[in-house]
Amino acid sequence: MTFNTQHPEISPQLLLRIQNKLIIWFCYFYARWNNERFVSQKILFFPALRSHQSLNYRKLLVEDHQKLLNTPASLVLEPKCGLSFSFYSYEISTIEYAYNTIKLFNGSPLAETKTFQDVWYLPQYRCFYQQDGSRIDYSCQPEYKIAPEKISIPNNFRTVNQKFIYGGHLFRHYGHFITECICRLWYAAKEPNYPIIYSESPRFSIKRDYIDIFMNTIGFDKERFVAFNKPIFLKEVIIPYPSFMMNYHAYTVHRLLPEAVAQAILKEQPKKIAQPLYLSRKKLNKQNSFRSILNEDKLEDKLREKNFKIVYPEQLTLAEQIQLINQHETIVGVSGSALHTILFDLLDNHLVCLSDTDYIHPNLLLVDAVKSKNSSYIAAVEVEQDFSKERIKRARILDIEKTIYSLKTIGLL
Repeated sequence: MTFNTQHPEISPQLLLRIQNKLIIWFCYFYARWNNERFVSQKILFFPALRSHQSLNYRKLLVEDHQKLLNTPASLVLEPKCGLSFSFYSYEISTIEYAYNTIKLFNGSPLAETKTFQDVWYLPQYRCFYQQDGSRIDYSCQPEYKIAPEKISIPNNFRTVNQKFIYGGHLFRHYGHFITECICRLWYAAKEPNYPIIYSESPRFSIKRDYIDIFMNTIGFDKERFVAFNKPIFLKEVIIPYPSFMMNYHAYTVHRLLPEAVAQAILKEQPKKIAQPLYLSRKKLNKQNSFRSILNEDKLEDKLREKNFKIVYPEQLTLAEQIQLINQHETIVGVSGSALHTILFDLLDNHLVCLSDTDYIHPNLLLVDAVKSKNSSYIAAVEVEQDFSKERIKRARILDIEKTIYSLKTIGLL
């Protein structure tokens, strides 16, 4: 009699999935143990929620001198969202399209914020549903792609009687984090006594990153954040209206949390210097950048000759970026997430954006609007004509001559 002692082979894909799962859990438990790293409390067993019944959360370090948290928003009307941007080498139609796309509101979206009783929360969709299974639309903006309009009522669900604030979804991408991922947390600063439902993308590294610095510097208590792994039925939840809706609207209250982080990190205001700062994308890799910028090295050479300071934001900590943004009077960069760091600015500095010749990204205008910046936009970037790719993934070609000419016109060269 013979026996087959060979074990069936495990596929490389399965091994990779197991490895990733182990890394995720290791990072999660390490972050929960280490107070310097932020991660929400994953609720695997519902008795864990009992800890929230009598918990006193740390007070947030947010100053609201203008009373934005308690001011129902009003639309900032013409001219042009109440701002005075400068545009160089653009067609009038491109400028008008950009202006007509966005809306700026002064204050906070208190009137649009709603409290719901008896609702479903489905973590796989990052969305809330009414008792009849119909979607609560603004609870899952901008994630309609993964959230169906109607659901079947879940089986074997649990009911949670604790009152929550919905905080949204934490996406580990700098530009998305500083705009849409914190856009509901303004209400958590207004109302400090309720736990927050907050879904997270997995973290694959134990290194401290910008999210850890942001959340811990501002004083958010990790114990306040919970993430469910299964559909639940909530007796009551407050769903704050987003203070920043990508490509569409923003409220001035959105600036409070980043400014509070900057104030805590800086302690005192740095001495301003006239040397322009250039935020380069040259060293971004494909893992954290959709598009490459051609000719940027040539621009850097010319800017160095004119005493510009060249930095690579992905190589800097959030604290180092905040220090630089608050030190230099003029910030220059190609259209992208790095320019959103202006949200941490406590100065009245000048932002110069090198953008596509036929398109101005609404998010950049919205960030500038929230900060009341009179920024300059230069049509200096041609989009690669490769229609097999989505526009966002096509390479950009920087027009050096047009850039230099416009920077001279502004008075920077």
